[in-house]
Amino acid sequence: MKSRIRRGFTIVELLIVVAVVAILAIVTATIYLNTQVQARDTHMRDGLDKFADAIMLWSSGHKGALPYGGSGTTYDATTQNCANPMNNRVEGWQDAGVYSSSCTIGDVMVKLEYLPKDFFSNLSKVTSKPSLFMVHSCTSDPAGRKFIVMTSLEDPDEKDREHFKKEHERCFTTLPYSGAGTADYFRSTYNMQIATTVSL
Repeated sequence: MKSRIRRGFTIVELLIVVAVVAILAIVTATIYLNTQVQARDTHMRDGLDKFADAIMLWSSGHKGALPYGGSGTTYDATTQNCANPMNNRVEGWQDAGVYSSSCTIGDVMVKLEYLPKDFFSNLSKVTSKPSLFMVHSCTSDPAGRKFIVMTSLEDPDEKDREHFKKEHERCFTTLPYSGAGTADYFRSTYNMQIATTVSL
């Protein structure tokens, strides 16, 4: 009676199996990470719209008042608004809590419950940006009733970039910072990638 010869895997076969498993793990991890990035970007797009909607709701509930805020301003309980620091204009970062001793549009929206307290903390800030939302008054509206609200994405697509460009063209007849060239302008807005305009 012939005895069966048991043959194990060769080193080459084991290496092939290990390599295949490693490749599958890398592919799976990449897909997972991309899915997470897309989910965070979708959340940011939604957050941008909610922030803009809150500004419009606040204005309609305050007789069409313009929101103010920024570095060096304080909250005015009488008007339920930040003090007007820039001659009826808004410039700069406007998240709640972005300035330790100043008032922002975000601070007002949270204080008056137009946005939940955890609204800003639940959004994922792009690590290269100082904050989440930047707001500028539109130079195309002399009455000062139009704003552009901007934020960043981790992986913006061509549609995002094209929409951002169109929103800028609608909002600015001149660049937000006087005397700034195109390169300076995009640096001053920290290369935000998506935007929406708000008309009050």
